[in-house]
Amino acid sequence: MSVLSSRSNSWSSTTSSLNQVSSNTRFDPYNLQARATTILTSLANSPHNFSSVSQHISPSIKFEHGDDDPIYSLQSYLGRFSDISARYPGYHLDVKEACVDEMQRKVWVRSEVTGLPGGMVKERIDMLTFDDQGILVGSVDYMKIKRRV
Repeated sequence: MSVLSSRSNSWSSTTSSLNQVSSNTRFDPYNLQARATTILTSLANSPHNFSSVSQHISPSIKFEHGDDDPIYSLQSYLGRFSDISARYPGYHLDVKEACVDEMQRKVWVRSEVTGLPGGMVKERIDMLTFDDQGILVGSVDYMKIKRRV
């Protein structure tokens, strides 16, 4: 996975996991791309890891998906991923790249989704917003058909 960091303005690889943040520690925004991609892959891909990432998601997260009505709770957000895995057991999200805006604490993640009916492959763009403690507070995603296999 390649990540653009505006700190160095260069492409680099990243492999990182979630780090615990105490309530009095300001989260380092340069770790947001790793946090964002770990949250997405842990929720979307089997085996799902809801419990380890839910502590890094706000109980009142705002989630928007396409033209659907927004949802405003962690339970509903996790439920969306659970529903997808139940409907499409082969569903797999493969992160292609991520870009961080440190000033706004936002991460844009471009992924490819496979395991959909009819061999459909979709491109997915997630826009994730974090608070100053590194907690996910907003998520917007859009998907489009990339190809049919």
